[in-house]
Formats: sequence, structure tokens, C-alpha cells
Amino acid sequence: PRYRAMVADALASDRLIGMTLLRDGWENEYEGRPAIYTVGCSGVITHCEQLPDGRYNIILRGVERFRIVAEDHARPYRRAEIQPLAEPDLSAQD
Repeated sequence: PRYRAMVADALASDRLIGMTLLRDGWENEYEGRPAIYTVGCSGVITHCEQLPDGRYNIILRGVERFRIVAEDHARPYRRAEIQPLAEPDLSAQD
């Protein structure tokens, strides 16, 4: 339900969502707020199909990497204040 709410809210606004990985041990806290890594990636929903049971199939286009600065716990899903991260310069590698 929390991911359905997140996607619905994103579709009703800027279509952006952020993703990070769950830290080890997330299984015991999955329905709550398991620990996450603080670096993630934002993506814009480019295509969306809502299924009859309320789930969504979505396609995201990556936008930028970020670091979480603070979390807002007012909704069933995580919202965060983020700091964009510069992309590494890969052109200097051999």
C-alpha cells in the first residue's frame, strides 16, 4: 500500500521518485521503516500502467544521484530532503 500511495502522489505532482537500497537485516522491519543506504538515485516516471488491483507497472528514467540529508515520516512511504551528488568524471579513466 505505501508504494501504491507513493506512485499515486508522484503521478499527481512532478512524477519523481527516489530509490535507495535496504541495508542488511531489512527483512525483520520491511513493513516498518528498515534501515537504508543514504545514497540513491532519483527517477522520473515516463510510463505508467495502473493494474485492476491498484498496483502499478512503471518505467523510470534515471535523473540524478543523491544523498539523503533528512527524512520526513509524515506519510506511509519515505520522503526525504536530499543533496544532489555530482556524477563521477569517467572520461579521465584509461
